[in-house]
Amino acid sequence: MTTKTAPSTKARSTRSATAAPRTAKSRPAVLETGEVAQAVERDLAGYPADIATSGLAHTALALARELDDPSNSATAKSMCARSLLDMTDRMRSLLPATMEADALDDLARRREARRTGAAASKS
Repeated sequence: MTTKTAPSTKARSTRSATAAPRTAKSRPAVLETGEVAQAVERDLAGYPADIATSGLAHTALALARELDDPSNSATAKSMCARSLLDMTDRMRSLLPATMEADALDDLARRREARRTGAAASKS
């Protein structure tokens, strides 16, 4: 015994074809100042102005807002988190190198002070 089924419809049976289209009202509002976005803004406050206002910085903020958006899936958030980490690493690499004094620098400074003091006392 064979069962005959009705022919399928000509239209696509995807959500976009069968459901009401998503409007801006149906999507929850993205939090402009979520926890991740606030943290990125705090980080950017410590950067020089040229980096803090760059396209990289704006991209980092956009990624942070996507992480804060509760309607995004865990998969999307994981990809945004990875991109945000890459972005912040890239911005850190653009920071100018800072010279940090260490014990050897302190020793050299004291030696130079002794030498200039000895030279001044001999004259």
